[in-house]
Amino acid sequence: MTMFSRVLVPLILQIPLLVASSTLLAEEGHHAEAPHAVPQNVWFHFINLGILLFILFRLLRAPLRDYLVRRQDAIREALEKAESAKRTADEKLALYEKRIAQLDEEISTMRREVEVSVKEEANRLVAQSVAAATRLEADTLRLLNDELGRARYALRREAIDLAIQMAERLLKENMTDVDQRRLAEDYLQRVAQSTEIH
Repeated sequence: MTMFSRVLVPLILQIPLLVASSTLLAEEGHHAEAPHAVPQNVWFHFINLGILLFILFRLLRAPLRDYLVRRQDAIREALEKAESAKRTADEKLALYEKRIAQLDEEISTMRREVEVSVKEEANRLVAQSVAAATRLEADTLRLLNDELGRARYALRREAIDLAIQMAERLLKENMTDVDQRRLAEDYLQRVAQSTEIH
């Protein structure tokens, strides 16, 4: 509690009591004396009240002035803070309104970017699929060629084996003893010639 409030509050509370007591005394004196006469003790109370008010004015003038100046400064500072806060709030509001206004444009831009990204991803996936299909086709053709080569080789061997078997059978059926002797002689001559060469 400040000095101002400690001194001023009790004195201010006493003023209505003094005025009320002066009025009561004046009314009592008024009934006792002539209807228009002012009792002397009422003047005494007014003089006391005047002295009290003068003393209060002298004692409380500087603290009251300081209090009022401080209060005025506090109010001014509070108003300045409020105006600053209002300016800040207005700036934020303007910024948010601007961002809201730009939100549609940002959404459109994001939508276009997503569409481009999706198209690029789709093109990349299609290219990967085409490359994979091309590789698969090449691998399949290579495997088919390998299998075809093996099948041809197997067919040739089988054809050769069949031809040999048919030749043997034909030789057995058509060969006479004379043909056998002649073949044996030819074979022996060849062996003899080859040993002579070496």
